[in-house]
Amino acid sequence: MLDDSAKRAAMENELTWLALDGKADLASRYGELYVAVQSLPSKIDVNLDNILKEYLSRYIHEIQSLIVSKGVTTGSDANAHLTATHPGWDRLFMLQSLSVTSAYKFDGSIRVVQIAGERERVVDFSNTTNAGMREFAFRSSENAPV
Repeated sequence: MLDDSAKRAAMENELTWLALDGKADLASRYGELYVAVQSLPSKIDVNLDNILKEYLSRYIHEIQSLIVSKGVTTGSDANAHLTATHPGWDRLFMLQSLSVTSAYKFDGSIRVVQIAGERERVVDFSNTTNAGMREFAFRSSENAPV
């Protein structure tokens, strides 16, 4: 029997797999469940930005907490912590830059990987970003493939 944290981790890994592998053979992976879901009424268009913003708000808040509560001052330390404590996030986001002046004055940028045909994008944040209210915006990445 899996405990709640193992179930949550399995669900997050599965959601990450679904988000990153848009050409996966869902029918063979999910069998009869896939057939049943296909017969349900649905919307044709899915706004991935809303889903990404939900995960990204948690990601930004975690970075802010690392800086304020744990004294993290470098991008490499933040990335190491995020990779160790939140497996799967590194397949969606990567802390691209981080500049920490003090625990209460910092800024940085996060690279949002290319998903389901969308272009790679970047989100800027700082100590004043209200991640819970999703007060951040996507911008085009200079490194995005054309």
